[in-house]
Amino acid sequence: MGSGKAQSAKKAKKKLPRSPKKKRSGDDVTETPSLNTDIAMELLEKEKAPTASSTSETSPPHVEDVSDTGAQVGITSAQETPQVFDKMPEPEMVAAKPVTFADLFKGNRDPDQGMILKQYDVGEGTFHIPDSIIKPVEELWGFCLVGCFTGRFPGLKAVDTIVKSWNVPCRIIPHCKGWVILKFENDSDRLDVLGRERDKAYGKEFRLKIPSHGFMFVFAEFTTLPVLVHLHNVPLQLWSEEGIGMLASKFGKPLRTDLVTKQQGKGGFCRVLVEVDFSKQPVTHFEVACMGNTYTQTVVFEEDPKYCFHCKTWNHGPF
Repeated sequence: MGSGKAQSAKKAKKKLPRSPKKKRSGDDVTETPSLNTDIAMELLEKEKAPTASSTSETSPPHVEDVSDTGAQVGITSAQETPQVFDKMPEPEMVAAKPVTFADLFKGNRDPDQGMILKQYDVGEGTFHIPDSIIKPVEELWGFCLVGCFTGRFPGLKAVDTIVKSWNVPCRIIPHCKGWVILKFENDSDRLDVLGRERDKAYGKEFRLKIPSHGFMFVFAEFTTLPVLVHLHNVPLQLWSEEGIGMLASKFGKPLRTDLVTKQQGKGGFCRVLVEVDFSKQPVTHFEVACMGNTYTQTVVFEEDPKYCFHCKTWNHGPF
């Protein structure tokens, strides 16, 4: 009997159920049936919880791997779809057509852009233009000068170099006989250029003048030239626009004084720009009656005009 009880006890002992082994995700530890082991595992999980939420570099977060199918699908479609707008195709570069000198005057001969004219009854023989048709130069051409060289025309490039040295707005209009017309924006710039020292190109002097009434493009027109003149010992009571202008009118057409004369910087003489006709004998002095007295007014030309009224030729002066 005793042995039978012992065998039944052994069988009962053998049939005791064991706790099954459990695996946690990310952990290979096998649980034991011990209560102490269960408590230890719970403590271990509590310790791992803050560690997994840490964002430090030494303890990277424990993130469950979840397959992002949406992102993968997007990436796949983006890779498979050609990038049409990633870089627009550049058009073929066509070499620009160079601008020629003729292009600057393109359309100049178009009659639709010109003045509309009408026919007049002019008769036969010599045609006489009535004075009513003749317009002042300034009305048609603005503030202009005409110029030519004392010799062979050096070309428009030389004229352009001279004009640029003036540093004033000026338009150059060539003439077929070697003359040029220079158009300025205002009369002040025009007179300022006239009052400067004459420019030269290849040893040839560039002569300028304001076109007078009845001006023709002939070299004889340059017997009348603007020159700077000194009027010495002018009485103090004549240092005015009227007084100086009246004195200068004795030997030419007065244009203007210089700034020093205007500001009375020097009392010895007045410096005046005057148009003088050198086809006649230049005036070097004349008598003036003023304030009950008579005195001799002297005239000194600042530069030699290089025109001889005796020989009627250029390149040497009359003095």
